[in-house]
Amino acid sequence: MVASILLASIGLATLDGALGRAAPRVGQTLPDVSVQDLDGKSRTLPDKTIAVVIIYEDSNAGKQNARASDLIDRTTDVADNKSKIEAVAVADVAKWNWWPAKRFATKEMKKIEIKERCTLFTDWHGGVRKAWGLDKGKSGILVVGTDGVVHFVGQGPLTDAQLVELRAAMIGLGVTVPTPNADAASKHDAPNVKAPPGAKLPASAEQ
Repeated sequence: MVASILLASIGLATLDGALGRAAPRVGQTLPDVSVQDLDGKSRTLPDKTIAVVIIYEDSNAGKQNARASDLIDRTTDVADNKSKIEAVAVADVAKWNWWPAKRFATKEMKKIEIKERCTLFTDWHGGVRKAWGLDKGKSGILVVGTDGVVHFVGQGPLTDAQLVELRAAMIGLGVTVPTPNADAASKHDAPNVKAPPGAKLPASAEQ
């Protein structure tokens, strides 16, 4: 199950948004980036072995796309789709890449993984956001093929028309996609994690 909305519940935020790089476009080939799971194991995105739906969010963005997250959940839960497409949740946690906040944040994200039986990937340095031109504070959803080409991109709350485009993009990759649920809402719970008591945010993290 996708943990996209869960990222909002972590109570984490990002640094500044993309630094002068244009937002990704349909038909564009994304540059390779590296993300890490909570055990520090790296993974390269886009994935050359399977199409992916990437959900890139900080704490301010996680509740923006309940309907899209529900659609992605139900799509990736279809047995026949598991070899065709994978949902990858990436948390922009650059603001919390300092001791001891990073330890606390990792601990809380591990709780989410256990509860939701999912894998969370992290962007501790904001490198994904900067390389792909994603916006601070917006839920970023991208459908990307094994060739790295973008089939769908949306930032911020998706409109009805964008949900149709998201569904069409996944269908175009040979995936069976259910009809969007108009009444979908966040069904994920997670603790509201904040910086540890007494910990002062470093000045560098405010930039």
